[in-house]
Amino acid sequence: MERVATIVGSLIGGIILGALPVWVLMQKTPETKPENSQPAGVQEKSERVPAAVADEQLKSDLRRAREDADAAKSALSEAQEQLRSARAEGKAATEQLERAQQDVTRLEGELAQARAGQPQAATPRAPITYGKWAELPELRDADWQETGGAAKAMIPMLKQLAELMEKGEQPPPALMQKIGEENRKLISLYAKVIGKLPTHSSVNGEFAHPFLLMNMLAMQLQAAGEPLSEDQKAAIARHGEDYDRRWEALQKGYTEHSFKLEKKLDEADLKEWFKALMLAECTPEQRAIAVPPEVDGIIGLDLYSAGLIFSSGITPAVINPGEQAQPKLADALKAATGIDDATLESAAFLLDEWVRGIPDLLEPKTDIQLQLYRTADVMQAGRAQLKAGRVLYNDYARDQKVKDALRGAESVILPLARAG
Repeated sequence: MERVATIVGSLIGGIILGALPVWVLMQKTPETKPENSQPAGVQEKSERVPAAVADEQLKSDLRRAREDADAAKSALSEAQEQLRSARAEGKAATEQLERAQQDVTRLEGELAQARAGQPQAATPRAPITYGKWAELPELRDADWQETGGAAKAMIPMLKQLAELMEKGEQPPPALMQKIGEENRKLISLYAKVIGKLPTHSSVNGEFAHPFLLMNMLAMQLQAAGEPLSEDQKAAIARHGEDYDRRWEALQKGYTEHSFKLEKKLDEADLKEWFKALMLAECTPEQRAIAVPPEVDGIIGLDLYSAGLIFSSGITPAVINPGEQAQPKLADALKAATGIDDATLESAAFLLDEWVRGIPDLLEPKTDIQLQLYRTADVMQAGRAQLKAGRVLYNDYARDQKVKDALRGAESVILPLARAG
């Protein structure tokens, strides 16, 4: 605004100065000279400027004055336009400021109401940190108190669920509803870390990562009144660092021909190794809170088991009384890879070896018990499947789509025997 005022002031001055010669000429009147007198400094007639020349000089001065006046008017018009634009911008800025002030007032009011309704909690931070994961915002700033509280609430209910299913009894709907409510809190954290932690599993791989598990454990035990000591936290963090080193070493051993199931089973082995070390740092009382024997190693019930990465990657092959396991395995393999009957018939010995490698899995179970998948069983079944799949890939399958399906298969075929 000051710049515009300066421009306008200078232009007004320019108009006055530019018009001055015309104004003087228009106001000057001839003087009456006394007879026989000669004004001082007036030239003799012979020395005077001719009238024609004086008239041309006057016209030239008038033209220049008019040009100066036109230029000044143009400059003034431009300055006035700039002034109007500046005023419009100023009005818009004033309105924007008023809206911002209204927002500030509203938010201050909401903040005051929130503070009056409940005490303001400190920003959550991970109770155990190590390596680069400590700086991952989704982990560093997660609500670990909520996660640990959900684990504390769920474990007794999951224990009850396991006991009911072992007896062959259906769990009450109210119990399942409560479990679901607490599980949603865990899912909230899992949703934030998907794709942020290394895994070869399409489901739950990130949730089963050591950094997440150790912090959930710390907050679960704290909520239960059996907190980890600083020495325990430091020891568990060191196991997490060792996990990362072992993970990197595994990745260097894979090639473009490595099976996806191989990578997933290796990951499960490594996560089970970490779980064992982490729980070994706990007291018996702390272990009983985190992983009661009733849920230990049961997929979907043990929150710290590597079986979490198989939650939606299990294909049950249920063998009824009097049936053979081989046809069930063959049907599941055909459905997963598209391999044809002729190829499987030529490699029938592989199915026999597959069955011989899983004798413990074929113990008869009730229908309810068939729904309880154990991590150790799934991993055993997966290794037997991987062994058969590699031979089929290298020596029998000729269709490239079948070979790709064998190498890319992630689901584990789990043979289960139904009690008669």
